[in-house]
Amino acid sequence: DVPSLGAEKQVCGGGAYELAELFGAAKINSTGFAIGFDRVMMALRNKGQEIPVEGITAYVIPLGGEARNTALELAAELRKNKISCDTALGERSIAKHMKFANAQSARFTIIIGEDELKSKTASIKNMESGEQIAVQFDSVVEHLRKNKQN
Repeated sequence: DVPSLGAEKQVCGGGAYELAELFGAAKINSTGFAIGFDRVMMALRNKGQEIPVEGITAYVIPLGGEARNTALELAAELRKNKISCDTALGERSIAKHMKFANAQSARFTIIIGEDELKSKTASIKNMESGEQIAVQFDSVVEHLRKNKQN
């Protein structure tokens, strides 16, 4: 317990259980425990511990249904190359996608729309500087690696 958290003071708990037979198994005595990650984080913040939040490197935004498969393939390639990313799956305005990317602390957004599909490029926007450039699909990984640290 962390009493300073008030009603959410319990960080972990456990006990003895006889639950196996509920799932069709023989009666078996068992024990278990769980730790609430969210409560641990709350307790640390409550004690003044600063928790660094590292954002993702890229947020991939497909504009329209035709771009979705390409965006998912690109995200898979980024992950395969150990570049953290997320992919927008819902239909939202570009402004809402950008706002979400900011909330995720994304360093870059990668936009794939109809024009990008035709030219086989991705529009990569540096979220800090605002600079946006077109990069061939097969060069996105290299571009992000090169610019990730800058």
